[in-house]
Amino acid sequence: MYFLPKIPASAGFSILINLTGQQFGYWTVLALHPVRSSGGQARWLCSCRCDTERVVLGDSLRRGTPKSCGCFKREMLIERNWKHGLSHLRAYHCWKNMVARCCHPEHPEFNECGGRNIKVCEAWRESFLTFYADLGDPPPNMSLDRIDNNGNYEPTNCRWTTSLVQSRNRRRRAIRRWIRRKNQMKLEKWRAA
Repeated sequence: MYFLPKIPASAGFSILINLTGQQFGYWTVLALHPVRSSGGQARWLCSCRCDTERVVLGDSLRRGTPKSCGCFKREMLIERNWKHGLSHLRAYHCWKNMVARCCHPEHPEFNECGGRNIKVCEAWRESFLTFYADLGDPPPNMSLDRIDNNGNYEPTNCRWTTSLVQSRNRRRRAIRRWIRRKNQMKLEKWRAA
């Protein structure tokens, strides 16, 4: 146990308030530090919640200016920036591309989705976790497909399918364009022969 020294009031110091054992933010005061600050203020040996020990001015502790050794700011930064920890999943990248195709005009495929007024349902647009809860992980060699190509991205209209199924689920206009292009190539080959 550490005993507080008696300092006469005539020494120009204010009366010392014993802070030992008290908590201020993440700090727990352990003992009075034997050396005062250059301004004559009491300094206290404190332990942070993360087990870091530092010497902190008593005045600062009571005002609450140092909430911690810095770990509090780190925790708040992590909490603010941490979303779900699932950005490494294939489903996340499918979700991100789906939202970009429908909501960002600078996306190369915007004309095929957002440009045709195809939307992502609000619950999915706002939260990857909702999308993930509805569809889960994509099975190997499968990607996101809309059952009705003119419908929106929503739980009742989306599924994970193979590229073969997706190629059969195209808009007719695109198929006609492809057939026309193929027939024109055959015609050009015939003319060249």
